[in-house]
Amino acid sequence: MLLLASKVQETVPDCYRKLKEQEAYIDKELDERIEKLKLPIFERFPTLPDDQVVKVNRVLSCTHPDKVVYEAFNIPLTVKDLESLQPRQWLNDEVRY
Repeated sequence: MLLLASKVQETVPDCYRKLKEQEAYIDKELDERIEKLKLPIFERFPTLPDDQVVKVNRVLSCTHPDKVVYEAFNIPLTVKDLESLQPRQWLNDEVRY
């Protein structure tokens, strides 16, 4: 019985140490994720190359909102759809079939 008690005493500090190591790892991971979220939005997402920015601006400056910009799988993507992706705009929630 005494031998069993001494083994338990030896393993309790080991378990506690392992738990503390895991806790420190999780705290560090959380701190890193929180810091990443504090970055300005333009640093979290990649930016478009200049040639693509020109294309996007050309499409968004179109005066015909129903003009089809792209079509795939028989689903048209219009200027109006793209405009809904700009900041502070209502998202397009139309169902396509």
